[in-house]
Amino acid sequence: MRKECQTVSILFVIVVLAGCRWGIDDLSASSRQRSAIEAVVNKFNEASNQWTNSMVGLQNDLVSAAFTHELGDVIQKYHDDLVAIDVSGCPEDFRIAFVNYYQAVLGFKEYANSITGWNGALKGVANGVVSLVNLHGNTDKAADPLVSAGNQLELVCTKYGVDIK
Repeated sequence: MRKECQTVSILFVIVVLAGCRWGIDDLSASSRQRSAIEAVVNKFNEASNQWTNSMVGLQNDLVSAAFTHELGDVIQKYHDDLVAIDVSGCPEDFRIAFVNYYQAVLGFKEYANSITGWNGALKGVANGVVSLVNLHGNTDKAADPLVSAGNQLELVCTKYGVDIK
C-alpha cells in the first residue's frame, strides 16, 4: 500500500509539473504574440503620425493638391510604410486585419487619384474644381472601407490587450 501511495504521489507531482509547464508555454506564446503586435503597432503609429502630418501640409495648400497627384503620393507613401512593417511574428488574425487595412489605404489612394490631377488642360481645370468639392463632400464615403478596416484592426489589437492609437 505504501508503495502504491508513493507511486501515486510521484505521478501526481509529474502531472502537476507537466501541467504547469504547459501553462507556462501558453503564457509565453501569448506574451510573444502580444509583444509582436506591440512592436508592429509602434511602427504603425509612427507611419500614421507621418501620414497625418503630410495630410495637414496638403490641407494648407488644397488648391495645389487638387491639381496634382500629391494626395495620392502621400497616401502611397503611407501604404508603402505599412507594407514594410514585418508582421510575421504576429498571430494570423492580426496579420489578416493588418493586410486588409493597408489594402484599404491603397483603395483610398486610387479614389484620391481619380478626383485629382491634370488630364488635359480643360479637363484638368474641371477636375481641379470638382476635386475641391469632392475632397470635402465624398471623402467620408470613400474612406468607409479604410475606417472599417481600421476598426477591425483595432478590435484584433484589443483582443490581445494592445491599444492602437
